[in-house]
Amino acid sequence: MKITIRIEAKVPYTKALCVEELQIDLQDQEEKALYGSETDLAKAIAEMQARVNKAVAAWSQA
Repeated sequence: MKITIRIEAKVPYTKALCVEELQIDLQDQEEKALYGSETDLAKAIAEMQARVNKAVAAWSQA
């Protein structure tokens, strides 16, 4: 089973879109070990969201 998590954020006043995507293959033991628990998955999503927010802020200031 594969899971894809995608976070998108539009940069205000532009057509730019910041995207962060994570694909997890739950059959892969290494990936399952990294993202297998809810806590690990929540942490990964929070990190993705932070990167998207940082990218949007950088674009907005440019």
